[in-house]
Amino acid sequence: LPIYVLLFIDPASAALLADVLLSRVAMYFKIAEAEKAVATLRAIDALREQHPGLPMNDLAYLGARGYAAQAEENFEQSLACHRQRAAQAALRGDGPQQIVALQNAGNVALIVGQMGDAAMFYSDLVRLALERDDARATVFRCGLADALLEADDTEGAAEVLDVVRGWLEQEPRTGMQAFSGWVSLSTLYRAQGRYDESLACLRRVLALDRARGTLTYMPQLMFARVAMEAGFPEEARVVFEQARPQVDLSRTA
Repeated sequence: LPIYVLLFIDPASAALLADVLLSRVAMYFKIAEAEKAVATLRAIDALREQHPGLPMNDLAYLGARGYAAQAEENFEQSLACHRQRAAQAALRGDGPQQIVALQNAGNVALIVGQMGDAAMFYSDLVRLALERDDARATVFRCGLADALLEADDTEGAAEVLDVVRGWLEQEPRTGMQAFSGWVSLSTLYRAQGRYDESLACLRRVLALDRARGTLTYMPQLMFARVAMEAGFPEEARVVFEQARPQVDLSRTA
């Protein structure tokens, strides 16, 4: 709606419209229409300015603001919004909202290189997942280990991934939890110079990828890089050639 129309809406209609617009913002972000999402947020801001104290889903609003700031590469503002959302959700005892906010905060912290903050966010995620018996605990542990590895804390990452390794070895594991676990273990072993073990983990990742029928190119590129470092150029070349068609498609998309 044009801004001049928003200025003459009564409070009850403004509250209803704000909720509708928030839903529209979420939809725009899901379909990668960041410009439309940001423009819609401006309309919400006009409503909030016209009607101070406007009742609306402020947790969703903070999340949308965080996504918008990230789309505009204003990472500090994005991190602040996600952090505030997580804090407010914690005060309200809203575990699901807190988990989403912490995930977003952790991702942004990794982007801007704030590894201490990223590790803190992922530590909170692990704790919440264990408290709620959430199956994503393994993925969150992997996120924590990745942050520690980026901070050159190999020992801390190894301690975190000991639990993940034990979980993977209990029985055959599939799905994203197993995928993340083997990738993180491979990264750890590579950082420790244990290339054979790193490659063994990536072979598991490639097997999971084939079983899903996806054959995404990132695990193949990871394998090729580690194989080169380990002194297996021919194996690296074969796997890289398998990944090349998808790499070329990603560059032209």
